[in-house]
Amino acid sequence: MFRKPVLLFIKLLALFFPYAVQGQEMKSKEVQLQELNDSAKSYWNTDPKLAGEFAAKALVIAKELKNTNAEYNAVYSLGVSAFYQSDFPEALRQFLEALDLAKKMKNDTLIAGSYNSIGNIYNNI
Repeated sequence: MFRKPVLLFIKLLALFFPYAVQGQEMKSKEVQLQELNDSAKSYWNTDPKLAGEFAAKALVIAKELKNTNAEYNAVYSLGVSAFYQSDFPEALRQFLEALDLAKKMKNDTLIAGSYNSIGNIYNNI
């Protein structure tokens, strides 16, 4: 009597289990991405080289997930990292890329922040 419903349940479970696992992997990548971007930002002033390493890892995941906002954060952090290491040409390149991403998102706050950072580079050259 219970055999058919149990077998049906097992078949359905086997059918949907791969999708559940894939969803967990995506979620863990999103969490990892957020943690990397947060870590990068937290090291801007104290260890800009380490901040750049976290940001570079975040950038790879952000592009993989097609998460433009997280990609902006990673690129911007790469710019800050270069700026604090006095690598102004690299900082400018990263901030210009961040500006392009901010414009694609039509986010005026991020656009203004990118322009401000670009201005800071020219102020320090």
